[in-house]
Amino acid sequence: MARRFPRLAAAPIALVLAVGLSGCPFYDSVGPRGSGAGKSPTRGFSVTTPYSETGTAQPGTSFTPTGGGNVTVANEIVKGTFSATLPFKINPNLPKAKKKKAGAAGGGLSAVSGTFISKLGGTYNFISGTGTFTGIKVMRFAQGKLGDACLTWSSSVTNFKNNVSGSFSLAGGTKNSARSRVTGSYTGTKSQTGPTATTTGTLTVSGRIGKPARALTPECTALVGQL
Repeated sequence: MARRFPRLAAAPIALVLAVGLSGCPFYDSVGPRGSGAGKSPTRGFSVTTPYSETGTAQPGTSFTPTGGGNVTVANEIVKGTFSATLPFKINPNLPKAKKKKAGAAGGGLSAVSGTFISKLGGTYNFISGTGTFTGIKVMRFAQGKLGDACLTWSSSVTNFKNNVSGSFSLAGGTKNSARSRVTGSYTGTKSQTGPTATTTGTLTVSGRIGKPARALTPECTALVGQL
């Protein structure tokens, strides 16, 4: 009987997210202001926010034992849902709308959500419970103006995959996601039942918006059809 290896979670990146992708300049306390009289505020931002992600590993992952408790993982596909709560409100329909404080009167979103698919590979040691992984990920926002976001990411897992940390970068996208330049890092904890795992934690995201559009990469385009 073939040995069944436990599912290795994809990088939990629940929010590249509406902060950079909303088109909101974050003029006030979140983003830096331009210097000098008559200059417009810069469209930079930096924010830390909680997130949650649930994903299920799909059949077809390649596991190759290499000795000493090590295994090489290749072509793992994980599909699931994500959500994040923002420390302010955004309006994804108005690219130049200023942010509103959470709970303020008027329209806007204080949370984002959607579906994702990720393709990953890496190495894991079943004795030490540690490993490193890299991958690509497509996040499709339920808030339609945000579009699809294509990310590259890397992660480290410890405590037998119960703790995860890593970094990510936005490589391209559609709609407002295509016009953002975003990088960030994340830490989280994971609970797992069979092939399905839920990860919760904190994201720190920074970047700029209103840049020339960048399309989904060919690798992310190949994943979109599987969402």
